[in-house]
Amino acid sequence: MKRKGKDVTSAKSVARKSDAKNSADYLPKILAMARYQGSLQEQWVKCGKTNCKCSRGQLHGPYIYFFVSLSDGLTKSYVRHADVPVIRAIVAERKRRHSLFQSQIKQANDFLRQMIRAAVGVKI
Repeated sequence: MKRKGKDVTSAKSVARKSDAKNSADYLPKILAMARYQGSLQEQWVKCGKTNCKCSRGQLHGPYIYFFVSLSDGLTKSYVRHADVPVIRAIVAERKRRHSLFQSQIKQANDFLRQMIRAAVGVKI
């Protein structure tokens, strides 16, 4: 009968794998939200260990987070570096469309003002 070896995987290694999995699980949600709101931000963080360089001011990072303001407050989600270009492209496209929409609204308002001026003869 063969003996099973002891699992020597460190707790840190397991935590990193689950963090990466959690980040991958949130990606579809982040992509869906990025179409309507939110932004990508870099943050430098402290790990909390007393003897770490970050306790002396040299923070870890930068880590990329997706921030979104919801009705219950500000929410942030970690974004893997591999996923950053996709989310940046979605956010840029949303901003481009918003800018286009704003210019169309301005054109429509200008047109309405011209029509009212022509009909009434009064400057508005």
